[in-house]
Amino acid sequence: MIENATSKCTAGIVTNYTFDEVGDLIRVTSANGVSTIYAYDNLGHLLGTNFPDGTFEAYTYDYNGNLVKSVDRNNNSTTYSYDSLNRVSSIKYAGTRTTNATYTYDNNTNLKTMSSQNATITYTYDSRNRVTCETYAVNGATQIGGPCGNGGGGGGSVAAGTLITLADKSRVPVQNLQPGMRLLSYNVTTSEFAVSTITRIATVNTHDMLMIDTAQGRTLRTDNATVQKLWVKRGNGNIGWMSVTQLRVGDSLFVPESNSWTQVTSIKDTPGSYVMYDIYDTSPGDYIANGYLDPVKIPTQGPSVPGGIYPSGYSFQYYYLGENMIQLTYNDYMTAQYTYDGLGRVTSVQFSNANPTKFTYYANNQLKGVQYSNGLIGNYTYNSLELPLRVSLNNTSTNPPTRLLRLDYQYNKTGTVASVTGNSTSTTGRLFSIKELYRYDALQRLVNSYVKSNNTITTISYTYDSVGNRLTQTVNGLRTSYSYNSNNNELTKSNTTTTTTNYGYNNNGQLLAKNVTSTHWTYSWNIQGTLLKATNDSGTQGYYAYDGLGRRVESKETSTLFYGYLGTETLADIGPEGEENNYVYAAGLRIARVYGSSGSNPTIVEYHEDALGSTRLVTSATKSVLFYDNYQPYGQDNSSSGSETYRFTGRPVSQTTGLYYDYQRWYDPTTGRFISTDPGRDDLTQPQSMNKYAYVLDNPSSYVDPDGASPVSIVVKALIGLSFFASITSRFFGGDFGGWWSLNGEFRINPPDFKGQYHVGWEGVRYTEDNGRIVGTLVSKFDRPSEAQPFYHIVAGIRGRSYHIELPEQTGGFSTGMLDALFDHPAAIGGILTGIGLVASAYDVWTAYQQGPTQGEIAVTRELFSWGGAIVGAEAGAAIGTAFFPGVGTVIGGFVGGVVGGLIGEQWGN
Repeated sequence: MIENATSKCTAGIVTNYTFDEVGDLIRVTSANGVSTIYAYDNLGHLLGTNFPDGTFEAYTYDYNGNLVKSVDRNNNSTTYSYDSLNRVSSIKYAGTRTTNATYTYDNNTNLKTMSSQNATITYTYDSRNRVTCETYAVNGATQIGGPCGNGGGGGGSVAAGTLITLADKSRVPVQNLQPGMRLLSYNVTTSEFAVSTITRIATVNTHDMLMIDTAQGRTLRTDNATVQKLWVKRGNGNIGWMSVTQLRVGDSLFVPESNSWTQVTSIKDTPGSYVMYDIYDTSPGDYIANGYLDPVKIPTQGPSVPGGIYPSGYSFQYYYLGENMIQLTYNDYMTAQYTYDGLGRVTSVQFSNANPTKFTYYANNQLKGVQYSNGLIGNYTYNSLELPLRVSLNNTSTNPPTRLLRLDYQYNKTGTVASVTGNSTSTTGRLFSIKELYRYDALQRLVNSYVKSNNTITTISYTYDSVGNRLTQTVNGLRTSYSYNSNNNELTKSNTTTTTTNYGYNNNGQLLAKNVTSTHWTYSWNIQGTLLKATNDSGTQGYYAYDGLGRRVESKETSTLFYGYLGTETLADIGPEGEENNYVYAAGLRIARVYGSSGSNPTIVEYHEDALGSTRLVTSATKSVLFYDNYQPYGQDNSSSGSETYRFTGRPVSQTTGLYYDYQRWYDPTTGRFISTDPGRDDLTQPQSMNKYAYVLDNPSSYVDPDGASPVSIVVKALIGLSFFASITSRFFGGDFGGWWSLNGEFRINPPDFKGQYHVGWEGVRYTEDNGRIVGTLVSKFDRPSEAQPFYHIVAGIRGRSYHIELPEQTGGFSTGMLDALFDHPAAIGGILTGIGLVASAYDVWTAYQQGPTQGEIAVTRELFSWGGAIVGAEAGAAIGTAFFPGVGTVIGGFVGGVVGGLIGEQWGN
């Protein structure tokens, strides 16, 4: 495979592939001269890979062709077990410590459970094998919340109607509480009253309720779950928090307002389906329910496993009508309800208490418009290749409508982005301009960019080696150079004038250390290749845990979050106290984020993305801008304000590490590289893809080829061809172009008949004969009555009648004057035009050579053929025009022939 090859493929970037006699790939020699070698068994199974750095991977298979063991480059072994249907049933990872993942299936071969070190995910299906329930048990959680859970709110669930004591000692039914209200609380450690503030209220669906009666006469209705606790004094006098499942008649409950105990007289278990309420409040967190003390809503700390601190259980439920999902119920019981048109396209989605978000489409199913729940209108237009031409967002409730976002895209001939221009809006409501320009090399790798947004201008240039490693980056004049291990493309060092950064990796190619002059980072990985921990000089900046599919289900950075997914998109993130962000998707877009949906006043924000899926704006229910961002090509911010996790290409960024989580790997926008290798297979048709660290083949905006002559240069060449025709006619034919082939017509330049009269630039005459007798004439000429008259004539005479068009000099002076001068002084005007054309062609050729020698050679050939085509086309067009309508036809034919000839020549040259 030769990339950036010369026209005869005698030079370029060469990657060699070697195959054995049965077609198995046995060697790849990259463009930098190092080789990777592959070995196979007699059935074509890959047995081992020898890498250029001397490391080795080995694979073993069973008689059914299933992979049963692999040994990685760190000598860690992974063992696979299968059931009788050859489905993976367990995976054992053996390294410095051993972990296991297990998988079970239902009778229809659907994945039923998936258990990893940190999470167990369970699926249920309908009769058509569609997921109806998905539950997550992270870090050993036994209590699952949400619509598919097993009940239990985590320590304090009480039923509707339960009276909660406020700070002023009044009582309010739990279902009427709202975040921000102040509760009377009691600190069992200090035996003192306190005041706490409600931060969140959540509803929990339970299947078992306890009705507890006491001598005081107030019934407490609570969740019958192990995690549900009360402040209890046992019959033996022991006092403490006790699960309601251990409560017995004769025990006593604490009544804080009277500082007394009241004896439990009956406990009744009432199975069924009930909605309970969880109250989350500030310290000390205890609150008074029906007079009894309910505990703080903080889950018990779980086992300390890599990335795992707290247990958490949550679930999601899906409903269908026909082939379409019509409702998604989130863990906090928020619902997103979908409607569809007859073609199965989403027409609306409604969630929380918001207005529906509505969608319209073009006939080819591309998204046309979005009416967001806050009333903003998004519109999309596309070119004939279905690439976005414009992305816009407007507030149509104002008069005139207010523009919030407009992005106009221009593309090169290969369909790649050449520029993005338009406007966006800051968090202060100010509209600012956006201008982005991109240039690429012959391999479509980005080499230059200009990004201007909100008065922040960033100009960047890049260079690369033959296998796609970035060699230099110059940002506004500051140059960074990069060094690599040529055997495996690992980044080893980067240097600026003031900073040196050194990098170190393990044998599997995962980043272990990054030492910047005065700051040191270390990274820990599991055998599966997922990042477990990131630490710098200030301490651990992130712990991470994953499910059996490699998706991050927990992160602990400045706070702890648990994640649920819709495929690989975040469906919800949930805090340890139950605080939850729900994300709504439709028509391929992240539409909104909803926080506090279980309360009476949820917070809803809307996402507005560009063509790459990067978040440009986040707006509120009142249409104000809460967050805006614009991006440098590889994802660094180019001016932003506000807070948002989902940014470049819509992926979540870690505020503590600066890395983007991209499902299977972590991406560093400062280097434009992933920090571990790509687990996917190589694409032999794209040798650049064999660099396992490079981000999107070093083309973060799209794929581009900025060659091809501009329309202006073709017009200039056509006019040069016409001046060439005029010059030949004047010099070699005495200004009289005609003959037998012109069907009795002739074209005369500055005809002598009009010497001493008003000026005539050219005249065309054609005679109609009948048996040798002239019976009619067709005359057209271009004249100016006198120097004092500010216009030209085009005159046509047909059978004694005269028709003329006046061309005013004051509005068309350039064109009419130029047409006059072109025939009066063809050599001089032709010389001027030739100079202009040569400059334009030289610029096109120079620009092409910046993309590589092959592009330069193509441009030279294209320009030569285009020039020749324009001149030959103009002569042929003028001759044909003279044959049919001498004069006007001559001039128009010459010009059109020059344009067509130039375009045909350009295509032949290419």
